Amino acid sequence: MLTKSIDEELLVKELTLGSQKAFQVLFMRYYPKIRGFVYGLVKSEQDAEDISQEVFSKVWGNRDKFADVKNFGAYLFILSKNTAFNTYRKIKRKTI
Repeated sequence: MLTKSIDEELLVKELTLGSQKAFQVLFMRYYPKIRGFVYGLVKSEQDAEDISQEVFSKVWGNRDKFADVKNFGAYLFILSKNTAFNTYRKIKRKTI
């Protein structure tokens, strides 16, 4: 377990420096988990796919801000939940 956290810390550090390889490794490690989590929230395959892609797009776009993140996995799940809720809020506003 300690090895995984050290490995993850190194990957996140490399991500903050702009490493596409580190991003790919983190994406492959977390995407299935995030997608499953989001699907549990939204109950739509397509929406889960779209929201999960948006989450990882945000990760790449804000990669320089991850230097202070201590638990990348937990951060991703919070980001996923917030992105899902924000997406549905926007949809609800458009239908009102």
